[in-house]
Amino acid sequence: MLQHYLQLAEPWLHQYGYFALFTVLFVEGFGFLLPGQTLLMAAALLASRGEMNITLVLLVSWMATVLGEIVGYFIGLWGGHRVLYKVGFKQSQLDHVEAAFAKYGGTVILFARFLDIVRQLNSIIAGSLQMPRTSFFFYNLIGAALWVGFWGGGVYLLGHHFEEALAVFHRFRPYILILGLVLILTGIGYYLHRRKKGSASNSEP
Repeated sequence: MLQHYLQLAEPWLHQYGYFALFTVLFVEGFGFLLPGQTLLMAAALLASRGEMNITLVLLVSWMATVLGEIVGYFIGLWGGHRVLYKVGFKQSQLDHVEAAFAKYGGTVILFARFLDIVRQLNSIIAGSLQMPRTSFFFYNLIGAALWVGFWGGGVYLLGHHFEEALAVFHRFRPYILILGLVLILTGIGYYLHRRKKGSASNSEP
């Protein structure tokens, strides 16, 4: 399926180039469900074949991501949830994202773009919750760099071996998912243990 989406994205890049890459990532940054990640990966693949410049791909993608998130932040600051309802998001989706923001703050901004739905929502939610601007801008810059570097730079480095790597990933995907689940459960268990231990310490006279 991913290969199919990449093949659909490549003609757009051939026809509109960096403009298409910038526009999709920019607009995706403030709430629209667009295939920004797929387009970034397709651009990196084209760069590995010499059809695009990887430096421009990464720079354009980073700038578009950062600017789109900033626009989203101010939309959230001024419009709040009304904007999110208008673009089609449900209250249940917003509740999950808001709960994550309330609990983890800047960490959500840092890694938000790696998760669907959260990628499109995080900047608007940050604005609607009135997250401090300096904190948002800092985490936004770093988070955009991590995301672009991983999907753009990573796919470029794989280059002609991308399809082989994708095949290996699909082969071991069940084991990767199980390992991820184990790590998540372990992390939750450790967090709950530390929290219980901290509560017990505070209750002691």
